[in-house]
Amino acid sequence: MLRLSIVTLLTVFFGLALVAAQANTVERVFPQAEEVSRRSEKTQHYLLPLGRIREDRAIGRAQPSKFQRLQGDLEKYTWRLASDITLLEARQQVEDFLKQQHPERLFYCESRDCGESFAWANSFFQESVLFGSDRAQYLWVIKDRSQPRYHVLYLVERPNRRIYLHEDSLMVPAGMETAGQVALSLERSGRVRVGNVPLINGAADFSNVVGRIKDWQPEINLPVLLVLHRHGPAREQAGLVGQLRDALKTAGIQGRVEDVGALAPDANATGPVWVEWVNEAWMPDGG
Repeated sequence: MLRLSIVTLLTVFFGLALVAAQANTVERVFPQAEEVSRRSEKTQHYLLPLGRIREDRAIGRAQPSKFQRLQGDLEKYTWRLASDITLLEARQQVEDFLKQQHPERLFYCESRDCGESFAWANSFFQESVLFGSDRAQYLWVIKDRSQPRYHVLYLVERPNRRIYLHEDSLMVPAGMETAGQVALSLERSGRVRVGNVPLINGAADFSNVVGRIKDWQPEINLPVLLVLHRHGPAREQAGLVGQLRDALKTAGIQGRVEDVGALAPDANATGPVWVEWVNEAWMPDGG
């Protein structure tokens, strides 16, 4: 049962593709983690924290000083770590794992810079067991690079020296991303998936892709550069680039379309054909 729970933790933890790899990785991180609670909520409105938590007198409760409003499917997990690990060791192991996965880092805080642990535990996560010392807490907010899945990780030590790790994982379904979210992804990771392209009787349906671009474009100050991915039988599909260009022109959208075929595999792909919007001016961190 414990082994199954560990696999589940990492499956949610970063949405990796291979279950075997997930099990091996989580065993290297926290081999004796014990699940305390879990729950799921569909189509949940969520405040993604991008700042320390504080009391907001206008609304009469504590909330992050800076946040982004999102909507999606929320999964919440709380884990108690083994008693033989220290808080600093746990923090380092989380950091090492994040470096391996290389997600987008949206926010990080530690100790009293995060605000009151009581507020995180009871007002934000609504999990009282997470109430610990203000000096013994760490919070990471990250996003998967290949899909609109966000993670809030909270590591805390209670006065009894027990250490807990909590995760909120929010998956924003395709089509529900706001223009602000798309702009942020284009700025930070250089690309965002617009959507899959259904093939119906050999013809591509670009209506959803073009509709999303049309909704987002007025609020995004970047050229429209679309990249078309084709895998499996779709590799032999001729004329898709021209069809997408024509669909953009019909919708009054000026943009470029490039075809990379099967040169950029993605383990998170849910179909053989998809389109990404790419920021041509993007530079990697430190670049």
